Amino acid sequence: MTKQTQRHVNGMLCAIILIVYLHEMGRFFTAAHLMNGNDVSSDFQSMTAWKYQS
Repeated sequence: MTKQTQRHVNGMLCAIILIVYLHEMGRFFTAAHLMNGNDVSSDFQSMTAWKYQS
């Protein structure tokens, strides 16, 4: 593998890990909000809504 290809693969892996991490954090915070009986802000709801629809 060339250095350019290696850097591209590393970048993609970092992006995937970041997306998965943010998704899990979003799920955790949504669950915490619901358990506390707090209203999740509308923009946060719309942000996470598409993840559960798919």
